[in-house]
Amino acid sequence: DVCSSDLKVFDRTHLARGGAIQSFETSCLIENEWYEVRADVLAEYADTTDIFNCNPALYYIEDFDGGSCPAIAIFEPNQNIITQILGYTTSTYNSNGWNQIYGVFKATADIINKGTLDIVVARVPIMADLTIDNVVLSPAPSGAAGKTDCTASNLIFNSDAEIGDARSWFIRGHSPLSKIE
Repeated sequence: DVCSSDLKVFDRTHLARGGAIQSFETSCLIENEWYEVRADVLAEYADTTDIFNCNPALYYIEDFDGGSCPAIAIFEPNQNIITQILGYTTSTYNSNGWNQIYGVFKATADIINKGTLDIVVARVPIMADLTIDNVVLSPAPSGAAGKTDCTASNLIFNSDAEIGDARSWFIRGHSPLSKIE
């Protein structure tokens, strides 16, 4: 592109907190309402334009080839975790570049009472640079993927990959060779 308006984060030093952070006022949220977060992300090996092929089914894996993908979390300004992971890189992963982070959360009284929170885009291993674009935090539409209310007939979200990807399914364990297809 001749003109691009995205944000690149490089020289990161921490897997979970080494990324882009922006504060937002919780007074804009409505208690017990659901909110959706989306972002477009590109992970590249540091100081290159080579794509970092991460695995969206892994948590916090610092592996040179196939580590965890970018995600979004919400922190208090003093770095206390409020919502460990709010949005994940969605599967099926696009190994040719840009991917989407997507997630939903319920604005509980605890979240709203914080006043100001930080939204953080990180979690990809530190050997990768992150480019972030189109970050949106907005009210979740009815039927948004991941929105639950305990009245559903099945409490397992995306139990048969009905949304067309592997969202909410993750690999337990430490092998970077594991895959979900």
